[in-house]
Amino acid sequence: MPPVGFQVLGKVVPRSDASDVDPGTYRLRRDGVPQFLNPLDQRALRVALDLRATGEPVRLLSLGPPAVAPLLAESYALGVDEIDLLSDPAFAGSDTLVTARLLARVASVTDSGILLTGERSTDGETGQVPAQIGELVGWPLFSGVREIHRVAGEDRFEITTDSASGWTRYRASPPFVVSVSEKAAALRKADPGAIEAARQRPVRIHTARELGVEPASVGAAGSPTRVRWWRPDAPSRSPMVLREGPLEERIARSASQVRERWMRSAPGAAGPSPRAAPLHLTGSIAVLVTDEDGRLDPEAVALLSGLRERAPRAELGALWVGAAPSTSETERLARAGADRADRWTVPEGIWTPAGVVEGLVGSGADPRGWRGGLFVSQAYGRAVAGRLAARLGCGLTGDASGPAEEGGELLWIKPASGGAASAGIAARSLPHLATVRPGALTAPVRGPAGARLDWTVHPPIPPEGRFERVAADRTIDPELARLQRAEVVVVIGRGCGGPEGRARIAPILERWGAAWGATRKVVDAQGLPRARQIGLTGVSLAPRLAVLLGVGGSAHHLVGLRRAGTLLAINSDPSAPVFAGVDVGIVATVEEALPLLPEPFAFLDARDRPPAG
Repeated sequence: MPPVGFQVLGKVVPRSDASDVDPGTYRLRRDGVPQFLNPLDQRALRVALDLRATGEPVRLLSLGPPAVAPLLAESYALGVDEIDLLSDPAFAGSDTLVTARLLARVASVTDSGILLTGERSTDGETGQVPAQIGELVGWPLFSGVREIHRVAGEDRFEITTDSASGWTRYRASPPFVVSVSEKAAALRKADPGAIEAARQRPVRIHTARELGVEPASVGAAGSPTRVRWWRPDAPSRSPMVLREGPLEERIARSASQVRERWMRSAPGAAGPSPRAAPLHLTGSIAVLVTDEDGRLDPEAVALLSGLRERAPRAELGALWVGAAPSTSETERLARAGADRADRWTVPEGIWTPAGVVEGLVGSGADPRGWRGGLFVSQAYGRAVAGRLAARLGCGLTGDASGPAEEGGELLWIKPASGGAASAGIAARSLPHLATVRPGALTAPVRGPAGARLDWTVHPPIPPEGRFERVAADRTIDPELARLQRAEVVVVIGRGCGGPEGRARIAPILERWGAAWGATRKVVDAQGLPRARQIGLTGVSLAPRLAVLLGVGGSAHHLVGLRRAGTLLAINSDPSAPVFAGVDVGIVATVEEALPLLPEPFAFLDARDRPPAG
């Protein structure tokens, strides 16, 4: 078995709640802000150190200013053998594709290499670089890895990945790229004395000149995307936080406030909800409408209908990769707004995002003719979009919330500064691709029943022969579909307790006919389905009422509820950030408040109102 060379991509990031944006460059200000190695990259590093055998090197690669070198050097104390930092003023402002190109330039691309990184960084949250660098070096990518280990007596590794639809286990021989999730490894620190000594060791610096890189091809000037505008965009709410007095009285007061808002938000109570003005965008915009298993993705259908409402003059294309769609599925896409439809069949065995990109680029539906392309922002959609952007050298905006136009140009809007702002992202060349968080861009299907759509069938997707799939579980939680359309959503935070907290809220969920979701930390800690996660890296919801139980109030989480009609929070910490971003707050523990909710909130009882959806 040849020795494996482990390389880890690591990014030094600022603390998200302490960073700000430079109004001139739209870049994060880092001076004076606490910084550290991205937590998911720390986990990737730990995985590499745990996997390596005696004599196998672990190398850390990063891009950033010279000031981050001592922070990277701390990794020597954990056992890292080499650290390389790409640092040059010309690199400032590089988007994800330019970053991936630079890192690929210094990575050792060998037949026995494994490249590891976190599936996202806390300052960007887009998860684009792993797929882009996988495309650039020509290696398979395993996204959202929660477990990886060597197969005894073989030169193969067993890799388990998580996605919105379940989990999959593979066996693969190097080379390949791995993006790890929180579940892959625990964070571990070295001895403080060893860390201090490690900070004194040198980090190898690579400049643009040394790499033979033209300054015009990197940084903001060489990036295919650019920020056209940035503006504060926090939801406008006027919190009423009840801190003093008997808890029963405070809950009664909160119920009165919520009931008034609830009645105002009833369908037809105040006329139709205002909609954003339609855009005048023309040209072709394609939407990948199937998931990793080749099935129609309901999130993509909602995305298609939302795009149709916002851009009625655009030509919308449905991209189907999988077995032939049924008549009802075809009609559903036509009613959602698709004007044309392209289909690629899949081979027996494994097909991957790399094969999807081969199929798209090598067909008559060449993506170079698109004005834009949209993908659901989950592991599969991000992988296809990232690889396609790297192949075409085009712009990719991650976690967009919808389209915009400026001077006839297509922009994608995305949350910025942890959800406290929005940025308008433009591309220097077409197509301008984007991934969109589930629920962020949606509208009712308005097309007439019986709408028709003719499919253009292209050659099959190339099969993947470099690894095998050994197990998978696609058990669907029937509650997940309800989460998107529920009128009442109960959100579980860490202050709600562990699994017993979910059991404690079950009677309330049944009484209110509510669905439940969770914060990212709860999803990670309790091993919950990723589709339950609400926030910047999860789903975006628009219920009439969201009840936040023990939720701290991270902006990354609350951005997923910005379209909620009313937000009610219960938290025992009177200074919890959540109280600044809701409509009504109650300072109390979840345990003492829950038994007192049913009577004053009886107006939410499901039996007294028609079902949602």
